[in-house]
Amino acid sequence: MTLRPREAADALGVSERTLRSLIRSGEIPHAKLNRAVLIPIAGLEAFIASKMEEVETIASGERLAGGQAAGHAGAQQGEGGQ
Repeated sequence: MTLRPREAADALGVSERTLRSLIRSGEIPHAKLNRAVLIPIAGLEAFIASKMEEVETIASGERLAGGQAAGHAGAQQGEGGQ
């Protein structure tokens, strides 16, 4: 199954201009049939999945950094209290 650019943009919640930029950059796959641009639904799903992975990676990195910072601050407070 495929979507036309306007349908794909609506599905992603972005403008057609943003969608076309993502297509040009290679982030979203597409095919041309004569003059029609077709975006495979599987390609949109893969794009969304990759963005979700990026968010999860960033979030887990922030949790790790936050935990280290808290642990470090606690160590300093413990040293100062002695």
